[in-house]
Amino acid sequence: MKYIISIIAVLFIMSGCTNLSTPDYNKSSKEQLINSANAGDIKAMVALNKNYNFPETKEGLKYYNKWINLIDNKKNSKDIISFAKVFKNYKDMFINGNLKYEKLLNLAKDDKDTLFLLLNHYINAHKYEKEVDTKDAILKNATKEDLQKLYDIYTKSIYKARGGHYEYKAKEIRDLMVKKGFINENKSSFFYLDKIYESNNKTEIDNILNKIYNSNSFEDIYQSAKLLKSEKDKRSIKFYEKAITLTDDKKIKSEIYYDLYFIYTYNKAYNINKDEQKQMDVLKKSFSLGSDKAKYSLTIKYRNNKKYKDEYEQLKEDYFKTIEGKKEFANILYKGYARKEAYKIWEELASTNHDEDSIIALAFKQNAFAAMFLKSKSDDVSKKWQHYIIEHPNKSLIEKAKKKFFDNSSSKKFEPNFLETILKKDLKEQNIITLRNLYDYYRFSNGLNAFKYLQSAVNAGDVKSKIQLSQLYFKRKSSVNKGLDILKELSKEGDISATTRLADFYFYPSYKFKSMANPKLGIEYFEKAVSLGDTNSLKALYNIYSCTTCKEKLTDFKKAKYYAEELTKKGRSDGYFELAKFYYYGVETKKDLKKALEYFEKAAKYYYAKAYYELGLLYYEKSKVTLTIDNKKALDYFKKGAQLKNFDCNYILGDIYVLGYAGVKKDKEKAIEYYKRIAYLDKNVAFYIGYYYINDKKDYENAAKYFEKSLNSKTGKGYYELAYLYENGLGVKQDVFNALRFYDKAYKLANDKQAAFQIAKILHYGKGKVPQNKKIAKEWYEVVGSKEAKKQIKLLENIK
Repeated sequence: MKYIISIIAVLFIMSGCTNLSTPDYNKSSKEQLINSANAGDIKAMVALNKNYNFPETKEGLKYYNKWINLIDNKKNSKDIISFAKVFKNYKDMFINGNLKYEKLLNLAKDDKDTLFLLLNHYINAHKYEKEVDTKDAILKNATKEDLQKLYDIYTKSIYKARGGHYEYKAKEIRDLMVKKGFINENKSSFFYLDKIYESNNKTEIDNILNKIYNSNSFEDIYQSAKLLKSEKDKRSIKFYEKAITLTDDKKIKSEIYYDLYFIYTYNKAYNINKDEQKQMDVLKKSFSLGSDKAKYSLTIKYRNNKKYKDEYEQLKEDYFKTIEGKKEFANILYKGYARKEAYKIWEELASTNHDEDSIIALAFKQNAFAAMFLKSKSDDVSKKWQHYIIEHPNKSLIEKAKKKFFDNSSSKKFEPNFLETILKKDLKEQNIITLRNLYDYYRFSNGLNAFKYLQSAVNAGDVKSKIQLSQLYFKRKSSVNKGLDILKELSKEGDISATTRLADFYFYPSYKFKSMANPKLGIEYFEKAVSLGDTNSLKALYNIYSCTTCKEKLTDFKKAKYYAEELTKKGRSDGYFELAKFYYYGVETKKDLKKALEYFEKAAKYYYAKAYYELGLLYYEKSKVTLTIDNKKALDYFKKGAQLKNFDCNYILGDIYVLGYAGVKKDKEKAIEYYKRIAYLDKNVAFYIGYYYINDKKDYENAAKYFEKSLNSKTGKGYYELAYLYENGLGVKQDVFNALRFYDKAYKLANDKQAAFQIAKILHYGKGKVPQNKKIAKEWYEVVGSKEAKKQIKLLENIK
């Protein structure tokens, strides 16, 4: 009997285990998933996002705020990453959503994929030090694929920083790939060409291009073609044509043919003759190989030119063989501004086949700009199909209508109840994304409706909407306290963004709220933000106490040093840099150049460009304060800083090569390379470069370019030189009227008598399209008053 009971018990346990096995998250009810998530099941949390739009809804946001605290490093890394990817899309709904997302990724950073997610996050959040540490972690035992991924991330991020550190890091990664043998960078490779292309050394570039062309290396030739195309260089055609012969990949061939079509289309930019036959040939080849871009371009090309009427009709016939083909054809016509024809096709498909995509296109039909303010037939068409959706609200149609509304609805007017119909479920669930979209839709046309939906999003717990509502209240002085109350409530809940906004409001109030300035309270909020983990507020406090010219007069170097030290504890490069200066100058501490060096080096580790300049000065022979003279070290630091686009490093290197300091030979060309990088920031440097091109190179085109950059409306510098070039057509198209304008500026701003003399001469004799005017010419000669001017007056008076 005991034996039978044991068997039954085992069977019961086994059947129980079967029931307790991994649940089917797609079939589980919302209640089952919530129960699992409450128990810490991350997969259930993710499934609730997929199946029930958590945390978009009020209910979902409430639960996600609870569940995020259940996730720790004991959980499966893959599960944490899947949750983090969901959370990323909604992080602005949460208190300190960015920090919470960062924390989630750090829980799973033993996974290399997570390190890449962290890297991207730190780049977007401008957390440079953490970004560098993460990059270094990836570089340990990095594979070829890892290095390529890093290189791609940094090249795509170059525009995100004004300094050159992402560009610099991309070059570092590329050099490492070369060193490891992952990239061929011999002098017949694209990577070598890319590396030296910016040098503008025409002879070297031409030699490398010839070597690449003769190498028969598809990748090098193809990449070189793309580079030349981006530079509007007609040699790209030759390289593309060679690349086609070296590959059998249809997709790449279609892209090459389309690139050639682009070049032949914009022939003037590439300085080639128009050749419509070649243009059409390459476009047809791209189309035949399946290029979507070519499909669009060829269709529109055929339609817009009567010469291709037969080809157009044949293409249309091919598309019209299927419903999907008709829809694709209508979409192409719509994008090509043949909207009447597109709507006609959609109307037929909607009426005959009840095609949902066509119904949506018609319901969201946009008027031509001129008809936007008048009633038109398109309004009636739009209304008709909006009513159809209201009367036939099937799930698929509603979802498509909702997506279309979210994608593009800002200028569209809808029938009463249309939005309520397509968004009924979302409004019932208080879907925050939908409420935000409705706020955006109504805010310029119906303020009351906009406010209603924004308030609903606030009531659903959306932090972004709370911040947005506070900013609305700030628009009027009478409601500013309501805005402050919202921020104060968020600050009590620990939100950093709200706290720093309060700090800025009280310490740096706008002109409108100047009377509400309260520096002491502002500092309290900065300190609170620091306690919540905000390092930017530490920097703000450092700035407050280190400022010697600020109107608040709160300068306190002891406190400033304290905050610089706190910044270093958080690993901030600007903290290391500022603390180094205390030791460098001996402020609030004993002067200690070795200590200063240590902190400057720590800042430089994180690519803090200013630090490289200070490090260079510690070793440079011409510095007033040096640790020891080591010109080689100084040059290395200056060059690194210059690559990071630091102004001072580029300036000092220019001077070094002009004057032959630091043990280098005088090299004006090299100096100009450094000066050119900062010419847009310093008009005197631009002026020097202009003269270099005139005197040393007889390159008037570049001279004109830099004299134009040098124009100084305070001193008048650069105006005379540019005027002279315009007067004589040197480097620019001759334009004597423009020359007069610039000479006049030179005289008025700098009292330049030579400019006045040139004006007098032009008017005296007439030049270009400027007619002779003896009377005004005489007045200008009198202004000059020189012997030569008086001589010209006598000549002028003798002219009959």
